Amino acid sequence: DEKITTIFMVPTMYRLWLNHADMDKFDLSSLTMISSGGAKMSKDMKIEILERFPDQILVDGYGSTETI
Repeated sequence: DEKITTIFMVPTMYRLWLNHADMDKFDLSSLTMISSGGAKMSKDMKIEILERFPDQILVDGYGSTETI
Protein backbone atom coordinates (compact mmCIF):
# COMPACT_ATOMS: atom_id res chain seq x y z
CA ASP A 1 0.00 0.00 0.00
CA GLU A 2 1.29 3.40 -0.95
CA LYS A 3 0.05 6.34 1.06
CA ILE A 4 0.83 10.02 1.26
CA THR A 5 3.49 10.98 3.82
CA THR A 6 4.38 14.55 2.82
CA ILE A 7 2.27 17.37 1.47
CA PHE A 8 3.53 20.66 0.02
CA MET A 9 1.27 23.57 -0.93
CA VAL A 10 1.20 27.35 -0.86
CA PRO A 11 -0.84 28.89 2.01
CA THR A 12 -3.77 29.72 -0.30
CA MET A 13 -4.13 26.03 -1.14
CA TYR A 14 -3.92 25.09 2.55
CA ARG A 15 -6.82 27.46 3.28
CA LEU A 16 -8.95 25.74 0.62
CA TRP A 17 -7.89 22.31 1.93
CA LEU A 18 -8.65 23.14 5.57
CA ASN A 19 -12.06 24.57 4.63
CA HIS A 20 -13.00 21.60 2.43
CA ALA A 21 -16.38 20.21 3.52
CA ASP A 22 -15.14 16.60 3.38
CA MET A 23 -11.75 17.25 5.03
CA ASP A 24 -12.45 14.93 7.96
CA LYS A 25 -13.40 12.06 5.64
CA PHE A 26 -9.85 11.67 4.30
CA ASP A 27 -7.51 9.12 5.90
CA LEU A 28 -4.38 11.16 6.57
CA SER A 29 -2.92 8.84 9.19
CA SER A 30 0.20 8.26 7.06
CA LEU A 31 0.95 11.99 6.80
CA THR A 32 4.19 12.86 8.61
CA MET A 33 5.18 16.26 7.22
CA ILE A 34 3.24 19.33 6.10
CA SER A 35 5.31 21.82 4.14
CA SER A 36 4.54 25.27 2.77
CA GLY A 37 6.29 27.84 0.63
CA GLY A 38 5.78 30.47 -2.04
CA ALA A 39 4.00 32.90 0.28
CA LYS A 40 4.02 33.81 3.94
CA MET A 41 1.87 31.54 6.11
CA SER A 42 -0.03 33.40 8.82
CA LYS A 43 0.44 32.54 12.47
CA ASP A 44 -3.27 31.67 12.72
CA MET A 45 -2.98 29.19 9.86
CA LYS A 46 0.08 27.56 11.44
CA ILE A 47 -1.83 27.17 14.70
CA GLU A 48 -4.85 25.71 12.88
CA ILE A 49 -2.69 23.18 11.03
CA LEU A 50 -0.81 22.17 14.18
CA GLU A 51 -4.06 21.77 16.13
CA ARG A 52 -5.58 19.62 13.40
CA PHE A 53 -2.37 17.62 12.84
CA PRO A 54 -0.53 17.59 16.19
CA ASP A 55 1.73 14.63 15.34
CA GLN A 56 3.01 15.97 12.03
CA ILE A 57 5.99 18.20 11.36
CA LEU A 58 5.12 21.63 9.93
CA VAL A 59 7.81 23.16 7.70
CA ASP A 60 7.26 26.75 6.61
CA GLY A 61 9.95 27.46 4.05
CA TYR A 62 10.30 30.83 2.44
CA GLY A 63 12.84 33.04 0.72
CA SER A 64 13.48 36.75 0.69
CA THR A 65 10.43 37.56 -1.45
CA GLU A 66 8.01 36.00 1.05
CA THR A 67 9.36 38.08 3.94
CA ILE A 68 8.25 41.40 2.45
